Amino acid sequence: IRFGIFTLAGERPANAEAEFVFFATRAEHVHDAERRFSLSAEDIALLNPSTKTCPIFRNRRDAELAKGVYRKVPVLNSSGWDLTLRRLLNSADDSGSFLAEPGRDRLPLYEGKYFHHFDHRWVTNERDGDRSLSERERQDPSCFVRPRHWYPKEDVLSRFGGAWSRPWTLAWRDITNATNERTFIASVLPSLAVPDTAKVIFVPSQHLKALGGLIGNLSSFALDFFARQKVGGTHMSAFIVEQLPVLPPSVYANDAAWSPGTVLRDWLLPRVLELTYTAWDLEAFARDVGWSGPPFRWDAARRTELRAELDAAFFHLYGLARADADYILDTFPIVRKHDEKEHGEFRTKRLVLEAYDALAEAARTGRAYVSRLTPPPAAPQVAHPPREGAV
Repeated sequence: IRFGIFTLAGERPANAEAEFVFFATRAEHVHDAERRFSLSAEDIALLNPSTKTCPIFRNRRDAELAKGVYRKVPVLNSSGWDLTLRRLLNSADDSGSFLAEPGRDRLPLYEGKYFHHFDHRWVTNERDGDRSLSERERQDPSCFVRPRHWYPKEDVLSRFGGAWSRPWTLAWRDITNATNERTFIASVLPSLAVPDTAKVIFVPSQHLKALGGLIGNLSSFALDFFARQKVGGTHMSAFIVEQLPVLPPSVYANDAAWSPGTVLRDWLLPRVLELTYTAWDLEAFARDVGWSGPPFRWDAARRTELRAELDAAFFHLYGLARADADYILDTFPIVRKHDEKEHGEFRTKRLVLEAYDALAEAARTGRAYVSRLTPPPAAPQVAHPPREGAV
């Protein structure tokens, strides 16, 4: 049974801190020193500068980690990305235009459940309901998600108001929970018809070179850890996303600390591209970020290594120590559970920490980090053959 206790006692100085305990199941938990933490008005303004709402920390360490990162990393709406966050279609008001069959003048209606991290082909629809795509289907670059509905293309384009001219968009799932396997889930989508189970992000043209960094950032365990501290219900609302700590685009113009002479965006993009561009329906996205070749093969083993490298990189970019990265990964118990069931160990954590250590050693010695992947990320050898007749 959910309950809340709000206590006021006597007079306190204007700069006093309030004490909090969340996720308590018994009143005695207020005496648990690890659960109990303090926040000042300035702390709350730092963590949620737009709404001044209180974040939801499980314990003192979570609060201290968050305050440390928010002092170094700006929230999204002041990060310099100048993104536009939008809800395009309303499943109730616009359902009269949901169409049962595809057509040249229609776009697939891309619901939030169809995508996951670095995967726009997570679930597809069939007559008897939704199902996950098989590994064999994901290995076919011409296999696309079949949605439940399609939507008139002209109507969708009119809603953009000239703000977006590309046939793909970046979106995040709206329906979520702080106790899910992952809480913040974003992906590049091959359609502009996105109902309110997801929200879209328009990226200014001047930031497309750094887009790989943004995609990697939004998909990282580091960001997800902080997103969980903002979600008290089942929606990842735009006002929450605007107040997440997101690395600014200027960061990606610097050299990667673990690869001297390599600009960070150029280190990140091949990894994000190989993970994201796995089917022909995202060809326009690949062209916009500078890749002119065919999609990359879906290789589960390579994908695991690529994601570990990216997660390790973002732990470093957030300035989080190894012990903090270790702790944060342990706050995703369902990821651990699935790993232990399938691999007999928390493989995700081991691979991320191994990559973290390798990046740290490269930065310390000044010798460029060398990926364990052969061929290296986004090498032409790991791409599909070009389409017949392509130049």
